Amino acid sequence: MKVINEAWYLEIEQEMIKKYGGVADRSHGHDGCLGKLPLEVKAVKQDHRFRINKKPHHKMLREDGQYIFVVVGSIKKSKILTAKAVDHLLRGCCWFTDREFPHKFLTIDKVFN
Repeated sequence: MKVINEAWYLEIEQEMIKKYGGVADRSHGHDGCLGKLPLEVKAVKQDHRFRINKKPHHKMLREDGQYIFVVVGSIKKSKILTAKAVDHLLRGCCWFTDREFPHKFLTIDKVFN
């Protein structure tokens, strides 16, 4: 996965949180809140998959959080899913441990179909 420009990512993150009626707030370890529930934004520009890290995902599950998935290209598309729905999509996959944090991947097709 390519390293993304943090400024670009933060701009997309804030735009999407606002689009779905949330408030950007990183003080609690997530990207923002939708009502009182945590919100995480996952965006890709050139990759075909989203990375979901294990520890934050389990926190999102405990707190009934939601994810906003964004594909940025000639047309920007986005979709919001509950952490429980994301967990269901992740089932059957093992957590990769090749990096510092265990993670799984969700393909764009799996999220948007």
